[in-house]
Amino acid sequence: MKQNDQDFLHDASKCESDTEVDIEISSLEEFIQKSQSSASTSFACAHSKAAALHKLGILQWKCGRYFFSEHALADCLNLYQHLLDKCNPDHSLLVLENSHVFVSMGRVYLSKGEGDAAMQCYRECVRLLSFIPKSTCSLTTMTPVRLFAQACVGAGRALASQGKLKASLKRYKRALKVQLGYPAADSPVDREEISALKVDKATVPLNDVAETFSHLGRLYEQRNDLHRAMECFAESLAIYRSVLDPYAVDIGYVLNNIGQLYLRLGRAAEAEDYLIRSHQVFSLSLGRNHRNTADALLSIGQLYASQGQHKKALTTYKRVLRAEPAVFGQLHAVTLHSIACSYEAIFRLGKALRYYQKLVSALSITPSPHHLNRARLLHHMAEIAIQVVDSTGEHVLLDESADWLEEAAEINGKFDSELLYESIKETTKRIKRRRHKLFIHITGCK
Repeated sequence: MKQNDQDFLHDASKCESDTEVDIEISSLEEFIQKSQSSASTSFACAHSKAAALHKLGILQWKCGRYFFSEHALADCLNLYQHLLDKCNPDHSLLVLENSHVFVSMGRVYLSKGEGDAAMQCYRECVRLLSFIPKSTCSLTTMTPVRLFAQACVGAGRALASQGKLKASLKRYKRALKVQLGYPAADSPVDREEISALKVDKATVPLNDVAETFSHLGRLYEQRNDLHRAMECFAESLAIYRSVLDPYAVDIGYVLNNIGQLYLRLGRAAEAEDYLIRSHQVFSLSLGRNHRNTADALLSIGQLYASQGQHKKALTTYKRVLRAEPAVFGQLHAVTLHSIACSYEAIFRLGKALRYYQKLVSALSITPSPHHLNRARLLHHMAEIAIQVVDSTGEHVLLDESADWLEEAAEINGKFDSELLYESIKETTKRIKRRRHKLFIHITGCK
């Protein structure tokens, strides 16, 4: 690969903000297009294109564009296979790079919730690594040992997503032992040894070790071993702070994990401190309109709501809405739902109803508008509307409520939830009684 190509592809992996990522994606796509239209069929040209496709797949994944990421990485894997078929016997470096692409593809499948497909990628990575010497080095810092550990971490994540927590724990501990240079890589670290692991013996970049501790912390949290989870998060944060800028994105993630853990422990003051610091990191490193920044702010609002500080929560939620123009989707729906719940909690039912209506509109543009949760939401709106009618006399809401219940019943018919069916039926009767009462009041006729 030419040196200027190496520099270009290396720079493409360093961007953080959405704007920078989009610029780099455009540059990579242009680079790939030029390589496709080029008459050259040289090994160097094909190798450069494979590296560009890998970078493109990673950046698309970072943006949450999993379809495009998977497509780019699949093209990359096909190209590497073509190169391996025609290269000379000394192809250890190509096999190493090919293994790296399988790790990246595994991350995409994990993000899509496809744990089995992710596991296949990590198994293929380990299989390929078995063919090359551990001393093989690439033009980057990627080594067989480092990739093996990343495959272990990825497998641990896939297993955890499937509820196989014991098997997941084994993979994470194995990864740590490999990363920290301990012998007998195939045997997991004993439970008692975790706190005694020496980070200064690391054979991989410390960022990798910190990431493994962070995943291990989340696993312990799943297992309700909150003390050990906090130990792992603290270790991860200490390592990241030793090698990264104070406002690096990875530090923001760990701060958020610690804040959420303190919230589970009922230590609201510490939770608020860490969540606010996490939001500050994301704001400075990613910008106020980035999804992670808005998500961190949403967590702060939910913390206030859990303490009954709904006015403070509402102020925070509305800051999230103002920061969300480029972050619509599921996060926007969650924010609207949080606002509606807080208004309902302080008995401002008219306001709550308006935000529930906005939520229904937001859900209607999602890929699956006829979801059972939408039916439950419409039914809940009808019940709130009855309370508003009883307190304010806004009888026009009775007609709207009847329409909501009719739609809820239609959706429920696709899912056949007996409990929701009975609830809709009972609320419909209540609306009919109020309509009849209103008719008598207006006409004087029974």
